[in-house]
Amino acid sequence: MSEPPLRLVVFAALAGACGAPGSVDEYASASRPIVHGEADTASAHKAVVAVDVAEKALCSGTLIGPRSVLSAAHCLENSRFPGGFRVGFGADLGSMTWVRAAVRAPHPGWDPETRANDIGILKLAAAPPPGVVPLAPLPARLALKDADVGSPVQFSGYGRTESGSVGARMQVHGTIAMLCPGPAPCVFLDRPVAPRSIAFEEKPGGPCSGDSGGPALLFRDGTEYVAGITSYGDEKCEEMGVSTKVDEFESFLAPYVPTPAPAPKGGCAGAGLTAGHNVRIPCCFSLIGQVCTFRWTQIGRPCRPVV
Repeated sequence: MSEPPLRLVVFAALAGACGAPGSVDEYASASRPIVHGEADTASAHKAVVAVDVAEKALCSGTLIGPRSVLSAAHCLENSRFPGGFRVGFGADLGSMTWVRAAVRAPHPGWDPETRANDIGILKLAAAPPPGVVPLAPLPARLALKDADVGSPVQFSGYGRTESGSVGARMQVHGTIAMLCPGPAPCVFLDRPVAPRSIAFEEKPGGPCSGDSGGPALLFRDGTEYVAGITSYGDEKCEEMGVSTKVDEFESFLAPYVPTPAPAPKGGCAGAGLTAGHNVRIPCCFSLIGQVCTFRWTQIGRPCRPVV
C-alpha cells in the first residue's frame, strides 16, 4: 500500500491545551519525537507498529496477539469508525505493509482529563505479515514493583526525531524513575502522574507524541515484555514522561492475547510443540515457573525452538 500523505506526519496525537498550571494538558506535547535515539532494527521489534488514525494523526503500538495491537486510548478516540485506523508493519512509513483495523477498544475507564487508563486495543481485519511475532504484555504475576525503580527500559516508536525526520522506527533507552500504582495520582518532578502509570526522566532522550501508544520494553527471566505504553510528557519532551503500567490491566487485555497454558509433564517440551511445526498453533516458547509462554506460528513457518 502506498505511503500515507504528508499531512499524516504533521499530527497532534496529544493536542496541547491551555490548562491550569501543573495540569496534564499543559504539557501534553503536540509535535515532539523520540529524541536522541537510534534506529530500532531488532528482529523482535517487528511487532512494534505505526498506527494511522484516519490519515490525520500518527501513533505507535505493539502487536501482542495474532491480530491484537496494543496502543494508547487517546490514540483510539480520534475516529468513530474502526476502519479509519490502519496499522503499519515495517521499519519506516515508506515501505510499510498496512492492515486495516476491524475493532477498536479503548479502555472503558479512559479519562482524557487525568490521562488515567490510557490503554486500548485495535483488532486487525487480516493477519499481520509473515515473520512478525507478537510481544507479550507484562503479566500481573511479573508486575513491576518498587524494587524495579532504577531498572532499564527501552522505548520504541515512529515519532519525529530531533532532526525533524519522521516515520522511522526508533528506540531509546531509559530508566524507571517512579511507579504510581493508584488509585490516586502521584507527582514526579512537580508534574502529575496518572494512577497505574510509570514515570521516567527524558534523559538523555525519550518518547513523545507520535510515539504515543508505543511500548516501554523490558526483560523478565530472559523474555521481553511490553511493560508500558507511552502516554504523555512535558511540552518539549526534555524533562519527564509517563507510560501506562501494562501489568495493571491484565483483565482488560485477557480477551486479546493467547492464554498461557499450564506446563505439561516434562515441561514445555512435553507438549510436543517444538521447532518444525508448520501449522497455525501456539508454539511453546519458554517455561516460567509452571506456565508455558506461547508464541503463535505463521502458516508455513516453523515454531521457534523451545527454550
